[in-house]
Amino acid sequence: MSKFVRLAVAAVAAVAGSLVVLPGVALADVSIDISVDFPDSPLTVGETGLPASVVLDNQNSDVGDDGQTLVICNDDDGLGAATPVNDCPNPSGSDDPPLDNTGLRVLAGCGVVNGTECTTPDPGIFTPSATGTGRAATECAGVTFDIVVDAATNVWVFDPITVPNIEITDAAGTDPECIIDFTVDVTNYPTIDIGTAAGAQTRILGSVFAVSEDSGLGTIENADDQVSTTRSVFQAVPQLATQASGTIALGDTITDTAFVTERANPDETGTVDFALYGPDDDTCSGTPVFESTGNPISSGSNQVTSDAFAPQAVGTYRWIASYSGDRNNEPVAGECNDANESVVVTPGQPVLATVASPTVRLGAGELTDTATVSGRVGPLASTVSFSLFGPDDDTCAGPAIFTDTDVALPTATNSVTSAGYTPTEPGTYRWIATYSGDANNFPAAGECNDANESTVVEKAQPVLATDAGPDVSIGDQLTDTATVTGRVSAGDATLNFRLYGPNDDDCSDDAVFEQLGVPFAATDDSVTSEGFTPSTVGTYRWVVTYSGDDNNEGAVGECGDPLETVEVALGAPTIVTEASASVPVGVGQLSDAAIVNGRVSPQVGATVSFRLYGPGDTTCSAAPVFEDLDVAYPVGGGTIRSGTYTPTVAGTYRWVASYSGDANNLPAVGECGDPAETVVVTAAPVTELPATGSETQMLMRSGGALFLVGIAMVGIGNRKRYAR
Repeated sequence: MSKFVRLAVAAVAAVAGSLVVLPGVALADVSIDISVDFPDSPLTVGETGLPASVVLDNQNSDVGDDGQTLVICNDDDGLGAATPVNDCPNPSGSDDPPLDNTGLRVLAGCGVVNGTECTTPDPGIFTPSATGTGRAATECAGVTFDIVVDAATNVWVFDPITVPNIEITDAAGTDPECIIDFTVDVTNYPTIDIGTAAGAQTRILGSVFAVSEDSGLGTIENADDQVSTTRSVFQAVPQLATQASGTIALGDTITDTAFVTERANPDETGTVDFALYGPDDDTCSGTPVFESTGNPISSGSNQVTSDAFAPQAVGTYRWIASYSGDRNNEPVAGECNDANESVVVTPGQPVLATVASPTVRLGAGELTDTATVSGRVGPLASTVSFSLFGPDDDTCAGPAIFTDTDVALPTATNSVTSAGYTPTEPGTYRWIATYSGDANNFPAAGECNDANESTVVEKAQPVLATDAGPDVSIGDQLTDTATVTGRVSAGDATLNFRLYGPNDDDCSDDAVFEQLGVPFAATDDSVTSEGFTPSTVGTYRWVVTYSGDDNNEGAVGECGDPLETVEVALGAPTIVTEASASVPVGVGQLSDAAIVNGRVSPQVGATVSFRLYGPGDTTCSAAPVFEDLDVAYPVGGGTIRSGTYTPTVAGTYRWVASYSGDANNLPAVGECGDPAETVVVTAAPVTELPATGSETQMLMRSGGALFLVGIAMVGIGNRKRYAR
C-alpha cells in the first residue's frame, strides 16, 4: 500500500492505500514511507472520536543495508541546531519538504494543490485529539505526541514529548514501523468542494522529515510521483419537531414553536420560517393567512417561537415550519397536517367579571352589581341580567329578592351596572350576573359566591351623643343626657349610665353611681339619667352604653369624652364684713364683724382672721396695727366679731377679714379699702373755757360744735362692707 522511493524525505497523503509523494533528499539505499490512516468516507459533521493513525515505515532497498537507523526530526530541535545527527540538518542545495522541513506533519483539509504544495487550505473541517500515542509493539510504542494545530495553515504537527526523537532501525528481514494512534472529530463542512460526488470532498496530505544515522547525506534527487485522495464530508441532518399552541377562542392569539435538535456545530446563520394556513385549508394549498419568517435560532438554543397571530374566523388552522440550515446542517421542513401543528379556533369566550358594591350599613346606601364582559370578538347587541339573593342565602337557593334583567350591553361598551336595591335587613347579600352571548361569542354566567359578588349589609351604626352639663360646686347634682341618632328601623333598646370619680381618669375603678337598663324606646331621641349628688370634689366622668337592637349596632361612649367630664368644685363662699362706727381718739374702740355666706357642706375647723391697718396705710401693706387671728367660725354659720382696738391716733383705719375655707369650701378674703371696712378716727374734742361775754353766746358756740360731730358719726356708722 506504499510507494517505495530512495528518499530521505517523503511527503505522502495516504487514503485507502494511495500516497502523495513529494521531493526529498536521497540517502543511499534508504527510504521512509508515511501513510495517514484516516476514517473512511462518508463522514458527517458532528461525528467525534473517530480512530486515525499515522504509519512511518523504514523501507530498505534490496541492496541489503540492514541495520540502517532513521531519525524522525523533532520540531523542538529545529533546523540549524548543533552538529548531532538527530538535529536533522538541511543538506546544502536541497529542496524543503512541501509542508515544512521538520518533524511529522499532517494537513487534513486542502482545497487546492499546486504541484506538490497545498496552496489553499480549508481549515477547521477536522479536529484532532490533543495528543497521539505510539502503538504497542512498534518502534515508538508508548511515546506521547503533542498534536499542535496551526489555524492559519491547517497543519497538524506531531511532536514527541516523552523522548527527544523517534528512531526507526531496520533489522534483517523486517520493515520496522512507528504507528501513532489518535482520534479525529468531524467539526465543519468543507468550504471548498473539490469533487462532484454527494457531500463535499477535501484532500488530506502528510509529510515526514528524517535522516539516516549511518550513511550520511547523499545527493539530491527529485521525484515527480504524486498521488491524491479525498474524503467525502456530509452536513448533519437535524430533527425538526413542532408544537402549535392549543385550542383557543376567537379573539385569542396562536403561535407555533419549532424545536431543531441534533444540529452539529451550528452557527448563527440558521433561521426558521413559519407559515399558517386556514381556516379549514386541510391541504395547505391556499395562500398562508400569516407568515413569520427569518426567525433566528442561535447556536446555543434549539427552540424558536413564531410571532403571534389573532385569527379573525373560527375553524382549524395548520402550521408548517421550515429550518433554513447552515454551514454544517442541512435544511429541514415540516409538512401540512404534521402532528401538533393544527389549532382549533372556537367562538369567542368572553370573560364575565363582576363587582358588587362594597359593604354598607343599613340605611346608608343601595346595593348594585357591575358586570364587565371582556374578550368579546366582533360583538353584537347582547344583554346582562342581575339577580340578588339574601340576606344570608349562602346557596342562592331561595327566590331572588331583586332582579334587573336584560340590561343592554352595547357593542362598544364592556361594562354595565344594575339598578340599585335598598336593603331592609342586615346580612350578606349575593349577586349572580348572566351574559346572554351573541352570534360570535358564547354566553357566560356567574355563580353563587363568586369572588366580589357578596355585599355585607351591616347593622346601622347610630351615633351616641352625651352631655353631662356644666361644672358644678359640691352639693349640686350631676346628671347625664344621652341622645342616639341614626337608628334604622329601630327597636326597643336600653341605656346604661355609669359615673366614675372623683379623679378616676381611666374609669377603671368601680362606678360611684350607675343607672342600668334605662329603657330607650324606638321613638325616643334622648334620655336623661337620674341625679347624683357628689360628696367629694374632683373630676367626674360619665360613660354611657347604648345596647343596640336587631337592626342597629350598639354604641359605647369613651372615658374622658369632653362633654362627659364634669368638675365638682369646692364651695365658693363670700365674706361680708362691717366695721364699727368711727370714734374720736380716746372716746371709743374699733372692731369688725364678719358673716360667711354660700358655704357647701361646711366642715368643722374653719376660721376668720381680722387685721386692722392704718392710719394712712391705703394699701394695707404695712404691718397691721391690730390682729385677731383664727377666730373659729361655726359650722352653722352666722356673724362673728373681732376683738376690739382702742385707737390712739386720729386718721382712717382699714379692716381686712379673711375666711380660711374648709374641705368643701374655698377661702374668702376681703379687700383693702372696702368702704364698709374703713373707719375714721377723729381727733379728741377740745373743751373751751367760758369766754367773757354773754352766756347766750357761749351756749350757742358749744351746741353748734356738738351738732357737727353728731352728724359726722351718724354718716360713718351707716357704712357697710361686703367682701367675697
